[in-house]
Amino acid sequence: MIKKIKRIIWYLFVSSLLYVVILRFVFPPITITQLTNAFGLGLKRDYIAWEQLSYNIKLAAIASEDQAFPDHIGVDWEAMERSFKSKKKKKKSRIPLGGGASTITQQVAKNVFLWQGGKYDKYIRKLPEFYFTFLIELIWSKERILEVYLNVIETGPGYFGVEAAAQHYFKKSAKNLILGIENSKKSTFERLLFGLGIRFVGETVAKKLAKQFITIDKIQDAELNELIETEEIGEKIAVSVQAYFKDENNLKQIKRLKDNGLRFELEEKEMLSSILIDKIVVVSGTFTTFSREELKELIEKNGGKNASSISSKTSYLLAGENMGPAKLKQATSLKIQILSEDEFIKLISS
Repeated sequence: MIKKIKRIIWYLFVSSLLYVVILRFVFPPITITQLTNAFGLGLKRDYIAWEQLSYNIKLAAIASEDQAFPDHIGVDWEAMERSFKSKKKKKKSRIPLGGGASTITQQVAKNVFLWQGGKYDKYIRKLPEFYFTFLIELIWSKERILEVYLNVIETGPGYFGVEAAAQHYFKKSAKNLILGIENSKKSTFERLLFGLGIRFVGETVAKKLAKQFITIDKIQDAELNELIETEEIGEKIAVSVQAYFKDENNLKQIKRLKDNGLRFELEEKEMLSSILIDKIVVVSGTFTTFSREELKELIEKNGGKNASSISSKTSYLLAGENMGPAKLKQATSLKIQILSEDEFIKLISS
C-alpha cells in the first residue's frame, strides 16, 4: 500500500513537472476554470504572444495586481503578513495600490493548473498552489509568467485573456490597445501625484503640493511644518502624506513608475525673475489691480512659494483690504515684512 502511494506521488510529481516544462513553450490547451465555463457561459479566448502584447497592458497588470512581481520568487511574504494581521484583528484591510496578497505567479498557478475554489475548498487548494507557484518560478521566466497570466485571466463571464476582453469591450485588438500608461508619461506632475492614491490628497491638494514642492523628492523630504504651511494643507493631510512616504512599498512603487518613464516633477515654467527665490509669501485680503490667484501666480513666476498661514519662516505678508486682524498681529509680532499690492509689484519689477 505504501509503495503504491509513493508510486502515485512520484507519477503526480513527474507529470506535473513535465506539464509545467511543456507550458513554458506552449499555451495551455484548456484550464479547469475555462472548462467549467464552457458548458454554461461559453468559452471565448484568443492567445497572443508576448511580443504582440501591448507594453501598456503588461505594465498596467503589474501596477494594479502585483508591484513586487519583478522582485519576489512567487510569493509576497510581506503582503501575506499584512493580510494575516488584518484578518486576525478582524478589520477590513485597506489594500494598497498594487494588489493584495496573491501574486501574479500564484494566480497563474491557480488559473492554469488548479481550480477557483469556493468558501472552504480554496484552503485545500493552497498547498498545491504553493507547489505550482514555486515550480513555475523555477522553470519559467518572469516574461513567460506574465504572458500566460494575461492570456488566461478571466476578464468577464466566459471571457479569458486580455485579447478576448479587448475585442469584447473595446472592439479592438489588445495588440494595439492603449490602457493609459503611455499617456501617463505625458501627464502632469499633479495628476500623477493624485493618481498615487495618497489618503486625503485629492486633485486640488495634489496641485497645491506639486506647485509648492516642484518634485516628488522634495515632498518626500519635507518636514511636517513645511507641509502644513502649504496652502490648503492641514495637519491631517500633512501627516497622511508623511505616512505614505515612510512606507517602503510606496517608495518602491514610485521608483518603478520613474524607471518606466513617468516624470514626478513640475515642468519648468517661464520665470519672470528670481527675486523671490527661497521666499515664502502669504497673500491675504482683497486687491484692486490683481486677483489673489493672479498674485500667487506672480509669486511663483518670480521664484517664490505661497503659504496659507504665517510662521517664522514667512518672508512677506502681502496684505490687501479686509485682511483678518489676527494675521496682521501675528506678522507684526514675528517682525515679518508687510507689503501692499503696489509695494509687491514694485518689488518684482525692480
